Amino acid sequence: MPGDAAEVSTTEFSPYLFGFIPVPEWLQRGADALSSMVRAMFDKRADRPACEVAPPDWADHTAASIDAVLSCATTNVDETTGRTRAEVRLVNNRGYPIQIGVPAGASYAWVDGQPEPVRELVRAVARQDVVWLMPGQLMTVGFEQPAARTLAVIPAELTAYTLVAGLAEKALSEDLGPLGALHVLKECAAWSGLPLDINPVDAELASVFRVAKDCFVGLAANQVRLLEIADAATGRRATASSVQKLAGKLRTLALAIKVVDHGADLIDIVADEYVNPDTDGIDGYATTIGLRSPDRAIPAEPLTCPDQGFEEATDNVASTIRSTVPGIACDEVIAFIGAVAKVHNFYSGPREFTAEGYTCSEILEDNDLPVGHYTCTSPEGGSITW
Repeated sequence: MPGDAAEVSTTEFSPYLFGFIPVPEWLQRGADALSSMVRAMFDKRADRPACEVAPPDWADHTAASIDAVLSCATTNVDETTGRTRAEVRLVNNRGYPIQIGVPAGASYAWVDGQPEPVRELVRAVARQDVVWLMPGQLMTVGFEQPAARTLAVIPAELTAYTLVAGLAEKALSEDLGPLGALHVLKECAAWSGLPLDINPVDAELASVFRVAKDCFVGLAANQVRLLEIADAATGRRATASSVQKLAGKLRTLALAIKVVDHGADLIDIVADEYVNPDTDGIDGYATTIGLRSPDRAIPAEPLTCPDQGFEEATDNVASTIRSTVPGIACDEVIAFIGAVAKVHNFYSGPREFTAEGYTCSEILEDNDLPVGHYTCTSPEGGSITW
């Protein structure tokens, strides 16, 4: 249609369009700039975060084996309650946005330069509690000491979302800033039928770049929407000339993407970066922090509880019940024995098994009236016997 941007396609970048029409010099420069821009996104490095104070002695921090995200651990004290928390600080060590997952059980997550409305925007687009950490940006995640030993995993990944956001941020950052890239990305999510919350290598990179191209072309043509995005990103009323400038940049970027669509250079840059080894089952990009529960002393004298029968097996009665598990009461002991009675067959069940996180064993006496002795050891120390 008149006024629409021209589109071309090639399986490899060539100085000729359609095999015989020379690529205009400005377009070749744009395609070369796009490849350089993506390469720079993967080559950029940041300073390691500072953690002057050591983390609590109940927290063990392990940095990711791949340096896309740099991290350290420190101690944070809640000014209101005085509670001590373990804090992990993370910095994006690449030139593209990285998606950071906020693990369940975290006390808080804070992102430098991203107030809560921005966080809400990211969560709405991603449909999960994640942060899109911009290049060089710092975030923190805090944890209180848990009641039971926990390994908190903080995943970090390049997704199709963050790759598209990175392209938008590089092209428009001087006009809209990082917040503008997020608004553009929200628009791209609405344009695309491609699930953008997945690894772009899995999504086929050519499809990801095609989604970005279509989104940028459509947004450039919808200057009313582009004006709204500019207003929201900058906090001031955009002028008609500034919106036209943004539209022109989007069209140029889209056309450059089209020229190198399926090109080995762009795809190889991303695919080579995103080789993702696992270490002991942990994603190579993930940061972890092991959280230990408070030490509780095993009582010098065992807790003795009354005999208990169970409806699940009316002939079964638990007697001579003893516990050396720290801090446990008889009602909790009885509830645990009841849980074992539901899952373990007294007569034919395995002699060694696990239940409710305990490691259990049973010895069955060879009598006319079968009698079994159970011992279940708690992961926190101590055992329950009956």
